[in-house]
Amino acid sequence: MYELVHLRNGQTEHRDVGNFFVDGNAQPGMADFQCVQRVDHTHDLAMFVASALDVVDRSEHEVALLQHYLDHLERLGVLRPSFDGVWLGYRRHLLYALVVWLFTTDRFQPELHLVTNVFRYGTAALDLDAIGAIAEGTTS
Repeated sequence: MYELVHLRNGQTEHRDVGNFFVDGNAQPGMADFQCVQRVDHTHDLAMFVASALDVVDRSEHEVALLQHYLDHLERLGVLRPSFDGVWLGYRRHLLYALVVWLFTTDRFQPELHLVTNVFRYGTAALDLDAIGAIAEGTTS
């Protein structure tokens, strides 16, 4: 998973690092520790699109949203990544998102958020063959 997120062609962005912990008395805690690091741009696309939209809206609009994202990058003068590379990275990062939410407990997030995000990420990962995407080529 680490290699999937931290790619050589990444963008600089905010990251949370080790926010949740359990102390010596088995009590959960949170330290909002943030940093800047380079990650693949498709990581945030997958995390945001698949969690922000319900399953029906995501499946209906995700391709258009990713195209819009690429169009906007180009308008800003950023070298436009290929759609195929973005689509592959998007599909791969759904697995990361799913794993993160599967290991998040109701000590840290309300149960409704947990269930909703696991359902949305899991459905997207199945719909888009995220496991198969891991075996495919590289992202761009």
